Amino acid sequence: MTINWDYIAGFTDGEGYIGIVGRGPRITWGQKDIRPLEAMYEFLLGEGYHPAFGRRKGIEGRDGLYYINLGRRDEVAKFAEVMSGRLVLKYPACEKVLKWMQDNPSKASRGEVEYKKFSMLVNQGYTIKEIANRLNCGVSKLYRFYSKYKVTFKSGGVVQNGKHIQPMTKEEWLAHRAKKEKNNKCVDCGKSIYPGGERCVSCALRHRHQTKPESFKASDIKFAPTVKNPSEELA
Repeated sequence: MTINWDYIAGFTDGEGYIGIVGRGPRITWGQKDIRPLEAMYEFLLGEGYHPAFGRRKGIEGRDGLYYINLGRRDEVAKFAEVMSGRLVLKYPACEKVLKWMQDNPSKASRGEVEYKKFSMLVNQGYTIKEIANRLNCGVSKLYRFYSKYKVTFKSGGVVQNGKHIQPMTKEEWLAHRAKKEKNNKCVDCGKSIYPGGERCVSCALRHRHQTKPESFKASDIKFAPTVKNPSEELA
């Protein structure tokens, strides 16, 4: 099977997906026949891409689809630019993804952290989130920077305009954390959860039709009422 960019454009229009999944862009192709996907996979590898190739689990005895995913931001951008002049049905989605990546640049690629600026902001008492905003980087990068230079961040207490006015001591923070873990438990399974929540993620999904019925408006899913005594329903 001969593969070129025009073939991939046609296959993408018919069997592909271009969009935003979670926090990043993704391009996916899926089909039951493995042969065209194997040929596309080899072609993309030869063009310098790093696609993920696999097979989804089937449902109720059905065979699962084979799929190829492209998830690296730079590769999605490169692919979308190549495809923008070739796609027909997926052209709007392709342009939408390109615009989204321009409006939401990757935090990991926004440049290195300057130690002098970082140290100055820490000494001025700014929170780690405020420092990340001012240095235009992700919080996770600052934590790695902290590990490298052994910088101690202030925690909790009173915060105004992104600064710690009255930070907690180590003993106060440990006591606060212990109290928070003790008081924030899932009402169903007892696991620790974030403050202000009622259930953990797993239990919340089982109650979503009750707590967030608006999320099901787009479908015809209906949930039967819980019957305490099955004999009552039969009667």
